[in-house]
Amino acid sequence: MNFNDTNPKHNYFYNHLEESDHSFFTESGLIDNLFLDLCRAKIDTNIRGKLVNVSVIISDKEGEEQVTVNKYFDYAIRNTPLIIIGKSNHPFIIDNEDIRLDIIKELESLHPFIRQNIMKQSVLKIFEITSPHICYTGIAPRLKVEIRRLRK
Repeated sequence: MNFNDTNPKHNYFYNHLEESDHSFFTESGLIDNLFLDLCRAKIDTNIRGKLVNVSVIISDKEGEEQVTVNKYFDYAIRNTPLIIIGKSNHPFIIDNEDIRLDIIKELESLHPFIRQNIMKQSVLKIFEITSPHICYTGIAPRLKVEIRRLRK
């Protein structure tokens, strides 16, 4: 059948298509984009020295450079023990300023259970890097994720 058939039942033409100004994400695309936004967030420390990798900073008191670390990798390393022991109501908190507006809008449009699942999978990617040996056995079952000022 020809796309431009004159059959009124199938009267579709290219000029009838409308562009959408809304970004659509698949579930895995949303997980990956949220993870990338979390990876871009940086924070300065009060430590002078050199960052070797995600969890190692070599202190240099004479160094002039303040160490900048990835905000959520550092947060994950510091809060892993609290999550593992199951300290009640200790969520992994994400600042909404660190996430692009289209991602926030997409998360707000989802059912709370699906939203929590997507946020949890994004944060677990960080724990896969910082604590791979306990990521799914010690952290995943107890992990709760919150985004500050996210409409529920």
